[in-house]
Amino acid sequence: MASKITPVFTGPLNGTSLKLWLAQVEDNFAIYEATNSKPDKAVTLEPKMKIRIAGTQLHEPTTAAWWAASRAECLKLETYELFVSKLEKRFIPKAQKMISLRTFYLCSQGRSHFADYAAALAEARNVVTEKEVDGKTYKYHLLFHSHPQLLLRIMALPDFNLESTSFDDLASLMSMQWDSLLADGSGRPSTRSERSAVPTPAPGAPPYVPSFNPGSSSSPVPAPLTDAEREFISQNGGCWRCRKLPTDYGWTKHIGRTCPGDPSKGISPGRDYVAPSIVKQEPRSVVAFASSSPRFELGGEDQPDSRMLASAVFSMGIEDDYVHPTYREGDPRDDDTDEESD
Repeated sequence: MASKITPVFTGPLNGTSLKLWLAQVEDNFAIYEATNSKPDKAVTLEPKMKIRIAGTQLHEPTTAAWWAASRAECLKLETYELFVSKLEKRFIPKAQKMISLRTFYLCSQGRSHFADYAAALAEARNVVTEKEVDGKTYKYHLLFHSHPQLLLRIMALPDFNLESTSFDDLASLMSMQWDSLLADGSGRPSTRSERSAVPTPAPGAPPYVPSFNPGSSSSPVPAPLTDAEREFISQNGGCWRCRKLPTDYGWTKHIGRTCPGDPSKGISPGRDYVAPSIVKQEPRSVVAFASSSPRFELGGEDQPDSRMLASAVFSMGIEDDYVHPTYREGDPRDDDTDEESD
């Protein structure tokens, strides 16, 4: 009987899930009374019956043990609201309100997908009351704490009116614009726009967490790098394009335009990338050559601190198959003098 009126609470035991369950119980009580009432006779559940129904649906082990121990005391309460207050006082921390508000106001999209950001914000808001976070505050937070590229897209819409747009309509619009942003820009908005207002990850956060578009059947598209991620990769001698570091498996020294890419993350090779060739086992004489240091182009693929030379040196008498290396600028073997063959 009770299971037909209210859902079962199985956990997890935290403020968010408990408050959501209590809200569902209250809604189900109202639905039951409305659907079973007749024009000449209204059906109203007594407070003791509501307490009994809710208590028997506490199946999470800790709450079930609490109900078994305090059942007699709870059934003596005059109103159902007193039972709810007693339950919350026992299982919801005193600082839950502050924790919930802190979680809500610190929630931002950062490197995550928009759908994940919206879900996290909704969960944080469900724990606080309407008085603490009203509809307008909720709507403004969703928009202005989103990814800066997404925010610019929304603000650039000619007919967009924030005041007259409901929260649900705004969330739907932002979701579509985010998918469009990833599709049009290949997940790589321009460096200039990203430097303007990309949220900085908290200290100790991993340097890169890829976010993917679950609705796409093609290769996943990595989220744009933040300023902090770019700095981390540069300090460790890595590449902004493939997001790899020298300590990663399969790393080869390169610059952005000669980057081999990473197919597993949907990252294509750089425009000047040439697959390594195998040199056959034949004696030959090759004159070493060196190009000038690549020039950093604003908005290009290379990193500003990159000083590598795209050069190759082949020696005589190679016994095994050999993949040519790339030397750094200033290598004593990489000069303007010709080598004489034997």
